[in-house]
Amino acid sequence: MVVLKSGCADIPSGLRRVASQVSRRNLGRNLLVLSKARIPIVKFQDIASNLNFDISFDVYGGPQAAKFINEMIGNLPQMRPLVMILKIFLQQRELNEVYSGGVGSYALILMVNVLLMTHASRMERGGRIEACLGTLLIDFFELYGHTLDMFEVGISCRKGGFFYNKREYGFWSVERPWLLSIEDPLDNDSDIGKNSFNIQKVKQAFQFAFTLLTAPETEFGELFLMRIIRMDSLLVQRLAKKKSKVVGALTPPPPPPPPPEEE
Repeated sequence: MVVLKSGCADIPSGLRRVASQVSRRNLGRNLLVLSKARIPIVKFQDIASNLNFDISFDVYGGPQAAKFINEMIGNLPQMRPLVMILKIFLQQRELNEVYSGGVGSYALILMVNVLLMTHASRMERGGRIEACLGTLLIDFFELYGHTLDMFEVGISCRKGGFFYNKREYGFWSVERPWLLSIEDPLDNDSDIGKNSFNIQKVKQAFQFAFTLLTAPETEFGELFLMRIIRMDSLLVQRLAKKKSKVVGALTPPPPPPPPPEEE
């Protein structure tokens, strides 16, 4: 959530005041103010919905990025479910926050976009991308866990998706050559991946997931996704809510009461 035209002269102080009000009114838990981040934000989990919120002030690229992401999702229907699965995968391994060196949502969306736009099926089928989400998920783990040389190669979703030489692009870091370089499509001079300093741990997690998902079936009817996603209490709660909505939508309304009998 971006608050535009906030009029706040001291943004870190303003974010701390927001956090104080959220706590005082018992609106959120797990409050965290990242005042020294590249984009200062306050993070918390909404008590009523269990949704996670990020609030920032006067980040004018935020709405532009949101519009760009919505356009990508509209053009690539495979993107939304893949991103959701991968977000849960990273979250359960505490690798989903940039401030702790993980991969944030924007970077993850761009990674999935590059996978889809450069996928072999798109080249072989006249632009039609593979529809099987299981195949695409395995291919994602293979690309970013094994194939891509993060030391030398970066990714971009401009021009239909492409890979570039980090040194020639000016995104190679002497101190951190292992970083995954991700060009920001809205700012070509910005490297989205430069703060994900734990990307090699993320890569190891991707490698392990690829191994698990490509291993032979151990029992009939096994849910392969359960090999990499654990059903914690939050997931169970969300699934229960979704199931109740579906059941409610499918349940026919009660029949109308019979007409009163004539005397």
